[in-house]
Amino acid sequence: MITDHRVIPILKVFDVIRAKEFYVDVMGFKVEWERGSDEKSTIYMILSYEHILLYFTAYDDEVSSVSSVFIEFSGLKDYHEFLMKRKVGYMFEDPNMTPWKSLSMEVIDPFGNKLLFCEPFSG
Repeated sequence: MITDHRVIPILKVFDVIRAKEFYVDVMGFKVEWERGSDEKSTIYMILSYEHILLYFTAYDDEVSSVSSVFIEFSGLKDYHEFLMKRKVGYMFEDPNMTPWKSLSMEVIDPFGNKLLFCEPFSG
């Protein structure tokens, strides 16, 4: 059973400086976390305003129109077992521990969109 859930969009940006100017300077968000800052790396950034979270990503070769969704909830292992039992012709990776201490499983839909299921680590 899925409990304590939230869904957070992962928005693509093509200019991180301009994104910060808009979301931080104009909209009042603050940078909670950022990884990757040189010109050759992927940028990941989390911004917040009160209880609102937005995730951002920027790639050097940003040409794709597919999107990502961050789905946080409790019960990821149970959900993975449910998916494995369905035998629907898709491969689902085993959940794994992330560097930010969450249990995570990535699923790519038939259109190339990424669903990142994540359960905060409680130990």
